[in-house]
Amino acid sequence: MRDDISEEKWMAILQSLQDEEVEWKALWMILDEILYQCEDFD
Repeated sequence: MRDDISEEKWMAILQSLQDEEVEWKALWMILDEILYQCEDFD
């Protein structure tokens, strides 16, 4: 969060976001690794 933007300005920015402008990420997931096998199951 930048210190030079007021809370009201942040609220306006966040409220104006559209679904296609938001990308949800799980920080603990590594994108270049894929689980392809779990014990005996592919």
